[in-house]
Amino acid sequence: MPGVECEPRVVVPSWRPPAPPSSPVTRERAPSPRRLDDAERQEILDTLHLPEFADQPPTEIYATLLERGTYLASIRTMYRVLAEAGETKERRNQRAPQQHAMPSLTATAPNQVWTWDITKLATLQKGVFLMAYVIIDLFSRFVVGWMVAAKECKHLAAQIRRDHRAPRRHPRPPSPRRPWVRDEERHARAAARLARRLA
Repeated sequence: MPGVECEPRVVVPSWRPPAPPSSPVTRERAPSPRRLDDAERQEILDTLHLPEFADQPPTEIYATLLERGTYLASIRTMYRVLAEAGETKERRNQRAPQQHAMPSLTATAPNQVWTWDITKLATLQKGVFLMAYVIIDLFSRFVVGWMVAAKECKHLAAQIRRDHRAPRRHPRPPSPRRPWVRDEERHARAAARLARRLA
């Protein structure tokens, strides 16, 4: 109405942000009534430290004790007791890791070291490959000999080594004590079989 002054109305929202969570209260957990006492834990450790069980895991020790009619503790309890004692690592008496020098051959002149390998050659037909046997001189990278076959076979591997004991087009004569570098990953190039066939 004209001449009447209205007071402003204040609207209070009903939603309020949640209060920040209070810090959690730490409570000490009461020990379980089924917890093993110190004497029982020491008995488990003494049993696991016996010479007959010193290199066996708790699973085998547990089974052995059951066969003898003795129940000492569960497998999980044995692991827990070992973990508290810091003995959950390898229990077997193993040799410490050793570092061995990597075998290698060095060629200072041609015909000292020959290396050979077998690789697949793709053909015009899908899924059909040819096997290329290649012998290379390690020093000069000269292709001493090669052969293409339809399959990978130990007899063919022995044949190419027997036929190329001496290079055909190499400028220097072969050494009588020339070592071979071979890849023994595949059965067709096993050194023992080749040695028997070339003997």
